[in-house]
Amino acid sequence: MWNVLYTIIIYPLIQIIELVYVAFDATFYRHGVSIIGVSIAVTFICLPLYIVAEHWQQVERNTQKHLEPGIKRIKAVFKGDEQYMMLSTFYRQNHYHPIMALRSSFGLLIQIPFFLAAYIFLSNLPQLRGESFLFIKDLGAQDAMFHIGSFPVNVLPVAMTVINIIAGEIYTRGFKLRDKIQLYAMALIFLVVLYRSPAGLVLYWTMNNIFSLVKNAYYKLRHPVRALYITIIAMLFAVDAYFIITGTSLEEAGYIVAISLFVPFIPFLWRFIKSNIAKEHSGLLDHNGYRNALFIFSAAVFAILTGFVTPSNVIVSSPQEFSFIDNYTTPLFFLNNSFLQAVGAFFIWPVAIYLLFPKKIQSYLATIVAIVAVAAVVNAFLFPGNYGFISPLLIFENENGFKSSAGHMVLNSMAMFLVFVAIILILYYKQLKILSYVMAIFSVGLLGVGIKNSVEINKEFQKLAAVYTPKQEEGVDPVFHLSKTGKNVFVIMIDRAINGFLPTIMDEDPKLKSVYSGFTYYPNTVSFGFFTLQGAPALYGGYEYTPLEMNKRNTEPLVKKHDEALAVLPRIFSKNGWTATMADAPWAGYSWISDMSYMHNYPEKINTVQTMRKYKAEWYREHGGVMPAVQSTLNKRNFVWYGIMKDMPLLLRKAVYNDGDYWASSSVQSRNNTFLNSYSVLDFLPKLTATDAVTNTFTYMDNDTAHDPVLCQAPDYVPVETVTNRGTTPFASSEHYHGNAAAIHRLGDWITYLKAQGVYDNTRIIIAADHGRDVYTGAFKKERKLPFMREFCHPLLLVKDFNASGDIKTDDTFMTNADVPTLAVQGVISDPVNPFTGKEITSGGRKNLVTIATTKNWIPSQQNKDTLSIAPSDWVTVHDNIFDENNWTEIKIKQAKDEQ
Repeated sequence: MWNVLYTIIIYPLIQIIELVYVAFDATFYRHGVSIIGVSIAVTFICLPLYIVAEHWQQVERNTQKHLEPGIKRIKAVFKGDEQYMMLSTFYRQNHYHPIMALRSSFGLLIQIPFFLAAYIFLSNLPQLRGESFLFIKDLGAQDAMFHIGSFPVNVLPVAMTVINIIAGEIYTRGFKLRDKIQLYAMALIFLVVLYRSPAGLVLYWTMNNIFSLVKNAYYKLRHPVRALYITIIAMLFAVDAYFIITGTSLEEAGYIVAISLFVPFIPFLWRFIKSNIAKEHSGLLDHNGYRNALFIFSAAVFAILTGFVTPSNVIVSSPQEFSFIDNYTTPLFFLNNSFLQAVGAFFIWPVAIYLLFPKKIQSYLATIVAIVAVAAVVNAFLFPGNYGFISPLLIFENENGFKSSAGHMVLNSMAMFLVFVAIILILYYKQLKILSYVMAIFSVGLLGVGIKNSVEINKEFQKLAAVYTPKQEEGVDPVFHLSKTGKNVFVIMIDRAINGFLPTIMDEDPKLKSVYSGFTYYPNTVSFGFFTLQGAPALYGGYEYTPLEMNKRNTEPLVKKHDEALAVLPRIFSKNGWTATMADAPWAGYSWISDMSYMHNYPEKINTVQTMRKYKAEWYREHGGVMPAVQSTLNKRNFVWYGIMKDMPLLLRKAVYNDGDYWASSSVQSRNNTFLNSYSVLDFLPKLTATDAVTNTFTYMDNDTAHDPVLCQAPDYVPVETVTNRGTTPFASSEHYHGNAAAIHRLGDWITYLKAQGVYDNTRIIIAADHGRDVYTGAFKKERKLPFMREFCHPLLLVKDFNASGDIKTDDTFMTNADVPTLAVQGVISDPVNPFTGKEITSGGRKNLVTIATTKNWIPSQQNKDTLSIAPSDWVTVHDNIFDENNWTEIKIKQAKDEQ
């Protein structure tokens, strides 16, 4: 019973909190800021409820004040049963019942479900562990500012209580002592309950109390609504200013910008609604029954469609794929779970809130919910979208399907407009009865569809259960082919692999030193930028493709030069008779998911393969024993989100889908999902590699394991649902270290496989990165004169030549990642020449100063048409020893603008 109530009442609130948290985290990259964002959002979401609660509390206080003289007289004159009878008569005469006294506790009752939701979510959030914020050392543990003996003194809960008491004092000014005692007692109860709770949870509740204090102060103003409106606008534009100053991309801050543009028009929209939608002549105010029926059936339509019909349509298409998942055998469990969630989120909660408001507000709500429900039906059935195969994790094979044509977008927008106009006209002409009946028919019809699908699902499951025994499936075929008799050159770019972490990784697991036998580690290495757009072209094409050199060619499209750099080595090797393969070339075609189709237009043959985002579902299937609850946890959560995505207009579906994560936090393995897009490739690399090639081979692959890191299970650094061993290094709580360690360990497994297959000695392996990251590794002293951390441009560089042996060694030669092309062709390609420019592939570009771009414009939309967008002051040079800060110099370079 508790599970049902939790799913219906609490879990929808957890979803709201999680959505807000992930949205703030994706924008600000600070977990503490995300917690504050959750508090702000919950405050604003609850504000209408608080206003209603305040109204009922004031009604109760007025009623008690009115009844108090009579109650005192009765209690003074009568005793025992006679007193009880007289009080009952007195209450009845005044249309009052003692149970109505609960109205005074309504404000507290509102907070309980939100507190439970926040407690469950924030208390089990892995990202908070080891994360600091302001004076808080670890958001995932009690703050323990200092100790008295062995007793931890947690300052944050005490501060929370003080703020709560101050807010209560302002709010209860002029109230009876009974009302004040109630608030003070609750403040003390929360102090006891939260004293040993994680600091992140206490921070959330502290911010709630601060916002409550602000809210109470607003209540004392002459025009609180107007003041609140002005404050919200000021806050939003302050955040927008922050984004402008910090150079945050529109992709990251888009939803905040959209809200900023929308909020100023809310008063005008509200006036339009009041004057055109819910006027008294519409009939909504005059017919309580039909108004209530319209709201209830409209909410039912949305809940049934989102949580029952749409998920059942997915499951019924292939019931076996959703059977025997983790500890759940029948797919009907996931269908029932999603239906309960939808009933809670879109029916129980909305109806409960609806009933709190007066008739006029109910009229607005009924109209809005009816429009949303009909629009959802239209979107789900008339605009289903073409997204291709969907995995059991509800991840689409063809994410390009979200790129709808302009015609479909216009048609869908027109349909939404027609739905809006039709419902407004029906209400305008007082056909409320007809609309209520239509929504009732929709509800029954959709329920029938869901039940029909459920019967079919159960029938197919019973057939499967009679003959099926769950077993591990194999689904990874080789895409990389090495030669046992010829030579192989294999270059691996690990995006954002940080050079300074490698010594610690090797020291933590000394066996890796012999695993990486024959390798040379180059710690004295720099990249040419902080991000892939600036760092990868040189890594792929050499010194002709550094940011400085690319910008000198300011009459050629930037994307052309980028794609050119990616194709330099495969064209050279292919021209010389080698079999060339490119995998996941970064930003190819300036597409986030690389578009390597252009490589087939060259005279040389280049094989192209996509590996990232391809093996995640298979990895889950193969690692069910390692992460037993991952798929079921995701499915329990994401079926409703999938339903919401299908309810949305075409323009908004990609935002809800969110690359298959559906706005999940790592508490349900969303972060692991992103991590596994790349990690699964490295984990499967032995299976992806065959030794059947008959020619020399060249392979260049990109991988994001270090780019999208999560905490992993030490000492082997594998992703698990709950990390119980973070290792013993100084970086045990660093996701970046864990991501780097996971990549090094899995590549070590692949190297062991190559040795066993007899293709190690005849294979040259280069492991490099396009850039580093601004995280402390211990490689550099703290910066004194530079405005950035040098780890940002400190990429990993490991090289193993043919027939090299012995434990991994270190070479302090000054290197850049633009040396990789030279290292790749050295001794195997005679007179290597760039097929695009005719210039020799050489490492001469680092003989003098190396010029690095320090810009933080990291996506194509931030660049110029023909040049990388780099301010004159965003340049620095370095030479010789990169660990000597005196060898770094900030310079200014004013380059020619695009020639249009």
